[in-house]
Amino acid sequence: MARVTGAVYNGLIWACLATVLCVNSVVICMKVNMGTLFLAVFAGGALLLWGITFLKGRRAGALFSLVNLVVCTLAAVLVYQFIYGKDLLTRPAFILRLALHRQAPSQNLVNGVLLAAALLGYLAVLLTNRLTDRREQRKKRPSKK
Repeated sequence: MARVTGAVYNGLIWACLATVLCVNSVVICMKVNMGTLFLAVFAGGALLLWGITFLKGRRAGALFSLVNLVVCTLAAVLVYQFIYGKDLLTRPAFILRLALHRQAPSQNLVNGVLLAAALLGYLAVLLTNRLTDRREQRKKRPSKK
């Protein structure tokens, strides 16, 4: 379960990063639906990470997920500040407006929901890893007979 949770969470982070970075390109926005891009990167990233963790016998732990979240956030902020010269906090509401084909909720609400989802997702990864660690420790203990 911890492998799946880590793969899904990190796949969502990668999908958010890809969508946020591509939404500023007029050519990509005209050729590719951002919802399709999000789902493709999410599915591909999650399956790739799950496959790697399954083959290696490891899981995408809490530390990996935290580092991934920080690196992807910094990458998005740096690209928006230094390359695009725009504010990153306005992009999620803009992407939602594109997806819904109508006025999106306020920027503060959209950013708050994204922040809550990122924190709750990280907590889910952390909890599933802790539970998996406890199960593995119980299995390693010698039985009393």
